[in-house]
Amino acid sequence: MRYATARARVLALVPPLPGWRVCRGTPAQGDSPPWVVVAFSEIDREVVESDRASTHVGRLDVRVVGETDESIGIVCDRLSGALDGAYPGTGMSCLHAERDSGTYSAELVSPLTGSPFAMRVLTWTVGWDA
Repeated sequence: MRYATARARVLALVPPLPGWRVCRGTPAQGDSPPWVVVAFSEIDREVVESDRASTHVGRLDVRVVGETDESIGIVCDRLSGALDGAYPGTGMSCLHAERDSGTYSAELVSPLTGSPFAMRVLTWTVGWDA
């Protein structure tokens, strides 16, 4: 399976999040939170003796940035419910919850309050056939 196919299948699993802008890769220049930034990348390949890839391993990173810990917690709960163990389709493994950073202060500061936005990062891994 090609990377682009695996990526499309995994990103299609991200649920709608009303009231939150969902960006792929990076937020648009000049945008302000709340937002959810979704990124998918290949992080490893398992190879056989002939030096051919037999399995690819990918990572789905979701960064949730908002005003309050509570709102971020609600969004992350919804994401975890939808993505933990989700199955992207034939030739792929289920998504495995790998990491949860917990909520922390982001470097980005609110222009209205002067306070830092809150942020939380969730990460899943998934494998697919070569």
